Amino acid sequence: MVVENRVQVLKKLEELDISEKSAVNSVVESLTCTLNKTILQVAAKYLESDISGCIVQFLALGTKANIWCRKHLKMTLMSTEDSPEEEHSSFFYQLVLDLLSYSTASYSTLARYPVSTSKELVVSLENFILEQFSLTKDLVSEIKRIHLLGTELLKAAQGAIDALIRLCKVYCNGVKWDAYHCKSEAENIRDCTETDNGDHVIRITSCTIEKLCELGTVAANDGGWLVSLLNMSWKGVVSLLQFGKGALAANVNVTGVIMNLISLASESLKCAAETWSTSMKENVSVAEAKRIFLPVKFYLINAVKQENKFQILEVLFSKESDMSSEILTINSSHNSLDAILSVNPNSLNKEKMLSLGQVALLLNLLLCAPDLEHDVTLGVARKLGWLLDILVDEDVYASILVLQTPTVSGSTENHELTYQPMFCAVLHALKTFMVVVSSSPAWDELELFLIDNLFHPHFLCWDIVTELWCFILRHADPDRMNNIFDKLCELLMLTSREPVLFPESALRKTARLICVLATYGPEFMVDRVYSSIFESSRSQDASNVHIALLMEGFPLNLLSEKKRSIAKQRLVTEYYNFVERFEDKSPGESDSAIYGAPVFALCAALRSLQVSLSDTDMKTLKFLNAVIHKYETPQMMLLGELLGIICNMKHLYSCDGMEEVILGLQKLFISRPALSDSQLFLCKPNLAYFMSGLGHVELADSDDSPKSSAAWELYHMLLRERHWAFVHLAISAFGYFAAHTSCNQLWRGKEADEERFMSELKALLEKEMACPAMQATPDQLAVLVKEGQLLNVIVQNNVKHDPESIVSDMMDVDDEKQPNKKRKFPDGICKGVELLQSGLRIMVDGLSQWQQNPLDSTEVHEKFLTHFSRLEDVIAHLVSLADSG
Repeated sequence: MVVENRVQVLKKLEELDISEKSAVNSVVESLTCTLNKTILQVAAKYLESDISGCIVQFLALGTKANIWCRKHLKMTLMSTEDSPEEEHSSFFYQLVLDLLSYSTASYSTLARYPVSTSKELVVSLENFILEQFSLTKDLVSEIKRIHLLGTELLKAAQGAIDALIRLCKVYCNGVKWDAYHCKSEAENIRDCTETDNGDHVIRITSCTIEKLCELGTVAANDGGWLVSLLNMSWKGVVSLLQFGKGALAANVNVTGVIMNLISLASESLKCAAETWSTSMKENVSVAEAKRIFLPVKFYLINAVKQENKFQILEVLFSKESDMSSEILTINSSHNSLDAILSVNPNSLNKEKMLSLGQVALLLNLLLCAPDLEHDVTLGVARKLGWLLDILVDEDVYASILVLQTPTVSGSTENHELTYQPMFCAVLHALKTFMVVVSSSPAWDELELFLIDNLFHPHFLCWDIVTELWCFILRHADPDRMNNIFDKLCELLMLTSREPVLFPESALRKTARLICVLATYGPEFMVDRVYSSIFESSRSQDASNVHIALLMEGFPLNLLSEKKRSIAKQRLVTEYYNFVERFEDKSPGESDSAIYGAPVFALCAALRSLQVSLSDTDMKTLKFLNAVIHKYETPQMMLLGELLGIICNMKHLYSCDGMEEVILGLQKLFISRPALSDSQLFLCKPNLAYFMSGLGHVELADSDDSPKSSAAWELYHMLLRERHWAFVHLAISAFGYFAAHTSCNQLWRGKEADEERFMSELKALLEKEMACPAMQATPDQLAVLVKEGQLLNVIVQNNVKHDPESIVSDMMDVDDEKQPNKKRKFPDGICKGVELLQSGLRIMVDGLSQWQQNPLDSTEVHEKFLTHFSRLEDVIAHLVSLADSG
């Protein structure tokens, strides 16, 4: 009876027309009894009047109402499950609906008043927002259990959120942010009205942004089916962060916002991949594909639409940022990347998945470059170095090479969904970005990035940089193209004194880049490079550059006919002159920094140019025999190059001197322990190519033939190699030989089982035909991850390595026990060092006797002592090296 009387009084109170502030204040203070629908109706009515003197009371009423409804929501849901009372539930949900309408009206009313400097009002509004969002999150979480008025409740909740976002925007627009920033920096005027208003607005808006993030995360559950609420929440976050000229972004955990969005994108990607994998056997339409991946795009787009752009770029793409801990604290429900890819679910963890997510996000930024402002593209250009750094990571490296990404191709009417390697997606994104920034301030940063990474130690990164240079030269305007070409030529000449025979030297790397650009760039580029470099100078440094370009595969075959003829004649003439006088010319008298430069040049040129040496056929074979027999001399470094020349000129195999060459090679390679001789070891690749040409030689099918026996032994030696590169070369060479030889007994020295060999070869070919496309299988990922680890170590230690150790690492034998073995010097070196020490002791005794003879010349004695002292230092250094080995 008491409650009914109170309700009657409240209804009469609602009918009164009260406009005075004091009277309205008294009415609101009296509305503190047990919550009832009529109370909210009365309060909502007076919100339309002047409430400037009692805003705190209205907010306090709303706060209490939210707390009460949140408490009774749980009780109502529990009671509904036990004994459904539809009438009670209907009254309660109608009350919640009225409360949400009251919240909407309250926010709209507050927007009519200027920002208050009252701390009490700010605290009351903040509490009201917190409790209203808590109730909204509970409603959203349990919306599937609410069968009555569920749709109306969601609409009312969205209305309240929209009103709050509009209120925050009104507050933000009411602050003079320039004045706020100036005054907030001065400690002596921090207490002025402008800074107080700004502080209060920042506090309210920051609280709203934080709660919108939480609500957006809740709405994203179950696949994000609450699209309207999800869209409103995250767009509200993005729009509010754009206010305050950085003041809001500085007071909001922007990192947390971005990590939350990336976390949701990763979860959506997992769900999309699961849906995708279940329908792989069927054709998926473009519309269905867009629907599946739309949530991923939504989250990533909102992640990049932030005001504090450079801070976000620094957070996302910085070596120092530790985002793994951030994202794991926000959302710990992710499965691994392999679960998304339907591969081994235990092989990749969340941190590795995050790295791939970062790569995907940066690629999305690059592709969106046409829609970005100049300052953003400038910031993105400065993060391209981060992309190469993350590609060095073994897991990202493996994924870039193996994973396939869906892409839409075809005309606008007939879309087709196809797959492309992720590596191609990286190149496409970078090229798109290059086109967009070609006429913007970001181009200088991009060009600096390409120049800085000309010598990147990781082959995949170097390939990317090289492809981008080719893209520039193919599409750039003539002035820019000429400018780039001039810079590269200057760089090439600056490195002209680097070691020519060391593949990882700056000279060889620069030459390698220019050769690739000349091959795949504009057609006129080859002639211009040849004219600028090959015809400009004949100095020793220029000769080094010529050799480097030829060894890196300069495309002589693409030259114009006249220049190609000149180049061919020059190569043959220089080679002929060297062969004629090589007996009389010592290494120190060479016109180039390396002995036998014409031999290196011709060997390299024969890969792309057909050259006839009919006049010097026999001289070449005699030259090769002389080098074989003079193994201990510096001329031995020419052995591999001469073998390369012969293998590119098949007619030389029919010459009479070929048998002597084969027997000499057998004696040289078989009689010496190959692993103890680095020079012989480096000759083996060209030896394999040379051996492949023996298919053009008539070999006797008998062990009685010295030439045949020598060939078998050389093949057996090559096929016993354990390094994968040598195995590949040896098998390829033997395969070519087997296809061209007339011999019947190809497996001399081994038990012949041709039937088994052919059956296994057939099985291998059938397996390859059954799997024409690369798939992300666990075995492939494991192999590539292991390879990526080795490459990562090489990159990390690149600065520490000297040329000899790098060559040694490149040619290490694949033996599981090899890393644990201590590298030993060959016995010959150790014995030689001991002999040097013995000789040094004998010379010391001789010097003591010499000093006792006063008749000898003092000048000669002093010169000898000077040289002897230097010899002592050299021998001491050799002894220390031998002991350390």
